[in-house]
Amino acid sequence: MMLARIHKSKTLITVLSVACLTLLGSALLAQGPGGPGGPRGGFFGGPMMRGGGSILMVPMPILKQQLGLSSSQESQLNTIHKDMQQEMQSLRPQRPQNGQRPDMQTMQAHFQKMRTMMEDYNKKALAVLTPEQQKKAPKVVKLVNDANTVGIPAEVLPQLKLSSDQVKHIESIANDTQKQMQAAFQNARQNNDFSSMRQTMMQTRSTAHSNAMTVLTDNQVNIVNNYLKNHPRGMGGPRGGQRPGRNN
Repeated sequence: MMLARIHKSKTLITVLSVACLTLLGSALLAQGPGGPGGPRGGFFGGPMMRGGGSILMVPMPILKQQLGLSSSQESQLNTIHKDMQQEMQSLRPQRPQNGQRPDMQTMQAHFQKMRTMMEDYNKKALAVLTPEQQKKAPKVVKLVNDANTVGIPAEVLPQLKLSSDQVKHIESIANDTQKQMQAAFQNARQNNDFSSMRQTMMQTRSTAHSNAMTVLTDNQVNIVNNYLKNHPRGMGGPRGGQRPGRNN
């Protein structure tokens, strides 16, 4: 009985961690070189601006392409991103000495602290932009959020050069995916059954990725597949996508 309770507790914490990653903005603030949005994903945030997320989650090439950043703005944003990473490292909770995960109350308090900190840094980042760039920023953030939701790495967006119709289709798929994940989370909470929710969410993301790949051209599909092949992602995310019925 005791072992069953421990297993259930660990499952709940794992599932809620996945839910937080998904519902609070996915993998924000990548920690690779090159400033905001480097090659690997890291922590989580919340809806800090109308598009959902922070401009600090957007890879620098996309910001430069979509907002026309000056070299001074790029330098300032890189500095803000670096400062935030350092503070995030200092805020990471220490694992208890007994080796168990922190309890849910501790995790929730940590999530809130991280979210508040990231909101503060997002305000600093927005202040670097001109009024016109600030108006464009939410759409850029929304595109990155939607791409992440359907398993398209933000790093390849500049290469994909998505058309307006493709952006709309991806947004629709991402919106449906978020609704399905939220419904799965609510259902699990109401029934107090989180054991299968993680698998449900991963399957939902996999389906979203497959649907999104059908929106892309052959060349765009190859770009995404090649990137995912060379940068495999954790958390059960896509490791390469194909259109249904295709052999690449």
